[in-house]
Amino acid sequence: MVFDDNGFLWVVGLDSDQIHRFTVSSRSETKFPFTGQFNSVAYFDNNNELYVGGLINDSQQVW
Repeated sequence: MVFDDNGFLWVVGLDSDQIHRFTVSSRSETKFPFTGQFNSVAYFDNNNELYVGGLINDSQQVW
């Protein structure tokens, strides 16, 4: 899990095919479906970029 510059909490779970965004102030969750089995998430604030990693198209990838 990782926070971005807007205060959103981004989460992926082990072998999950969903990217979860939590708005901490309102305790709400938004789910983004994606084809893959994610196990990592990273945020880079220099370009406001979110990356997820895991098994995508039958190989380990970062997207």
